[in-house]
Amino acid sequence: GLRVARGARPGPTLCVVGGIHGDEINGAETARRVAAQTDPKALSGTLLVVPAANLHGVRTGNRYMPDRRDLNRSFPGSREGSVASIVAHALFTKVIERCDFLIDLHTGSNFRTNLPQIRVDLGNPVALEMARHFGVGIVLGGEGPRKSLRREAMEAGIPAVIYEAGEPSRFQVEEIERGVLGVTNVMRFLGMLE
Repeated sequence: GLRVARGARPGPTLCVVGGIHGDEINGAETARRVAAQTDPKALSGTLLVVPAANLHGVRTGNRYMPDRRDLNRSFPGSREGSVASIVAHALFTKVIERCDFLIDLHTGSNFRTNLPQIRVDLGNPVALEMARHFGVGIVLGGEGPRKSLRREAMEAGIPAVIYEAGEPSRFQVEEIERGVLGVTNVMRFLGMLE
């Protein structure tokens, strides 16, 4: 489900999304911890957190949606069509379009382990500053695949980065803690936290 923290003071709206791929446990847990540790009284702006975008996949340990489609190749989606397309549309219109900034949390895929990395479109100065201030891992340039959440958010004018760390189907505390630190660093950069 969606977790919302409305800050005591005005400020930007940051979206943090995990679990787009249901087997990427580190991302889902990183998002959950960010939501749990955020105190609205100490916050400027609004934090919107979706820990398990592909809820069925997170519950079953499956990377893909129930229709076997990749949610991260389904944005911005449609009200009709595949399950993945419908879920993508709901997430994009009800959550992402309300955000000023986006952090999408992932791990490696298909038994690969990714060293901590931030993926960003180097041509977008604001997104690049988000990547630099994340402060964890290396920064990798690229627009991202068409129909991925990050790329579609960027094309909608929402600066976005992906944090990828660790491997799928494993709960890796070090990678999760690094991710929480990185998201917190971005929140400080955006003026949302002291």
